[in-house]
Amino acid sequence: MPAIKTLLLACLMITLFGSCRKDDNTTILQITVTDGRTGAVSAGATIHLYKDSASVLNNKPTYQATTGADGIATITARFQPRCFILIENGSLKNFYNGYVPAGIFTTQADINNSPSQTPSPSIGDIRFRDNNHDGVINTRDKVFAPSIGLDNNAKDIVDLKIY
Repeated sequence: MPAIKTLLLACLMITLFGSCRKDDNTTILQITVTDGRTGAVSAGATIHLYKDSASVLNNKPTYQATTGADGIATITARFQPRCFILIENGSLKNFYNGYVPAGIFTTQADINNSPSQTPSPSIGDIRFRDNNHDGVINTRDKVFAPSIGLDNNAKDIVDLKIY
């Protein structure tokens, strides 16, 4: 009986002081990861979410998850409007040394009609995003890390590709 009274008293204190209240500032983030080369789901991909640039530089993710057999990972995170996201599965990634993949070169015409990049690409190589739209992939197209926006008290569904 004393244990029950202690438990009831603890529950009353939690209710009064709110230390175990549901956090109203959370976001449920559902991330689907696919292989950009094949379109297949990417089971076993590791997802790292970072709250700020310092966390990325120090490799201190705020949240981590691994995709299941369906290529989906769900993370319940404390809300922040934007977070950095890095994904990898073996050698496949969503970010390469500052460059963001934009697809795969599938034909010579695709190579000819895309911004130039060095070294010269071949069919099957990764095509990178021309962030400054100058027609050339170079250091001016580098970004710090990809980021995603989140909604407060919502379920955000994000589909991302790795190459």
